[in-house]
Amino acid sequence: MLLGLAVPTSGSANLLGTPLGDRAALARIGFLPEHFRFQEWLTAGEFLEMHGQLYGMRPADLRSRLEELLERVGLSDFRHKQLRTFSKGMLQRIGLAQALLNRLCWFAWMNPPRVLTRSAAAWCATSSTNCAPRVRACS
Repeated sequence: MLLGLAVPTSGSANLLGTPLGDRAALARIGFLPEHFRFQEWLTAGEFLEMHGQLYGMRPADLRSRLEELLERVGLSDFRHKQLRTFSKGMLQRIGLAQALLNRLCWFAWMNPPRVLTRSAAAWCATSSTNCAPRVRACS
């Protein structure tokens, strides 16, 4: 409901201090669904570039953030490989990089993989963002 994926039937809520549905607040949230559909014909770099463009990131910021995240999730050597060649774990990691691309304040994921949960939470807690990120696992 907080992300607009379901409509509340009653009550009210705020997200990052704004009413639900506020586009500026939603732009500061990363979300990694349990079953994400990847554009498997794209390379890891193209995938992150496309999402950065959708976020409206400046090209210079996008390039540096892309490199930082590929390194952080251990996929730097696979930047030019198509996603169709990735294992399930690699797809989870590129999905995590995509969810963190926009220097978020809040991150939510559905059924987080145990392998990523601790490392992602630790990274989010020490990441240089404009606000202290809060990591939430949804189930």
